Amino acid sequence: MPVVKVTVRTARWILSELILRIMSATNIQNSWQKEIINMSVLVTLEINIKPENMGDLTDFMKSDLHHTRSADGCNGLTVHANQDNPNNVVVVEDWDSREQYETYLGWRAERGDLEKLGSWIEEAPSIRFFDNLRL
Repeated sequence: MPVVKVTVRTARWILSELILRIMSATNIQNSWQKEIINMSVLVTLEINIKPENMGDLTDFMKSDLHHTRSADGCNGLTVHANQDNPNNVVVVEDWDSREQYETYLGWRAERGDLEKLGSWIEEAPSIRFFDNLRL
């Protein structure tokens, strides 16, 4: 029998889908249903980089994002530049919980990373948290 490898994220998705189908088929309505359905939180970080610091940001991210990707609760992230304004960058992250993201952000602050990044941006960053509505 062939071995199929799946990521943790894929395994969570499969598990949540199975649970939803079982709950739907058996008409289960429990208070913990919301916790099962919303197994992760989407975090967006939007920053406007000073043009002269774009290279600093990309170098930093290339060398340092492995810490984020391996942080407790991080399921993955992608970094995007605005097509109309390449200095406008959005980081889209998938976390198990907001609390785990905030713990990670505290660790970044302790290391001095936020102060460094703060010197490269034109204005305060926007950090937003989203629940999956499963629509």
